[in-house]
Amino acid sequence: MQYTKQQNRFRVFFLLIVLCLGFVSKAEAHDQSSKRFISPCARMFLESGGMAPHLTFVKDQVEKFLGNNVDEVVIIFYALNRTDSQKELELAHKYKVFGDRRLIDLDDHTDPKLVLKNAQAVWVHGGNTFLLLDRLYQYDLIPTLQDFVSQGKPYMGTSAGTAIAAPTIKTSHDWPIVYPPSFDALSLVPFQFSVHFTPGLLYNRKGRRFVRFRAETRERRAEEFHQLHQNTADIIGLPEGSLLLIENNKIIYKSPTDEQAVIFRKGKNSESVAPDTDITDKLID
Repeated sequence: MQYTKQQNRFRVFFLLIVLCLGFVSKAEAHDQSSKRFISPCARMFLESGGMAPHLTFVKDQVEKFLGNNVDEVVIIFYALNRTDSQKELELAHKYKVFGDRRLIDLDDHTDPKLVLKNAQAVWVHGGNTFLLLDRLYQYDLIPTLQDFVSQGKPYMGTSAGTAIAAPTIKTSHDWPIVYPPSFDALSLVPFQFSVHFTPGLLYNRKGRRFVRFRAETRERRAEEFHQLHQNTADIIGLPEGSLLLIENNKIIYKSPTDEQAVIFRKGKNSESVAPDTDITDKLID
């Protein structure tokens, strides 16, 4: 059957409408599920970083989180170079961050997917968030980690390891020393992270004077993120040493000090939350 030029134009126009409607429906479906966990049985320990001064607190929280059923922990050091990762592994052993549990360095294995599928618990170490995500894409481990968490197995992250639990790494404060195939991350939770969060203005000490650091504040960066994205996620700012415990569809904010976390929402005032607060309703539909 032959079509006239006018009929062909109509057919092309009609196909474009169908494609656009398909994209819209997918976006709406994603938006409807965008404020839920990846799985109702997800168990996560998401620490901001800077744990060294608060090691006793962190170790106590780790022990409570892992319980008696975890004998070994797989550690992912992809955010670090090999020399630094070896030093961090030695420190984890020395200070018994995970008690007497066996620690498995994923870098030592040629089949990381198999190791993760058989793992009892995972700890994703901090470092450079872009490097971490790039290597996860390189080894095709994004779906593997998502499946791991969906099964209710314990996922622990610190700093960059926490940042990649979000939908994207667009709120990272790291330098993009590599360019991952996408900024899309694990989407284990429906909100973004600002780890190592420090509120307000920063000052550097020069002799006896304090001079204001003129870069953007963390609050300003959160505002910029929300300005540039139409349907964007909330952001939680986690101070040094603090963490989120996620179990039984609940999010509890924990901190070794009285420092508050801060939640940033598009078009709304920020909200501070005190330690030991259940913030589930503030971040999840």
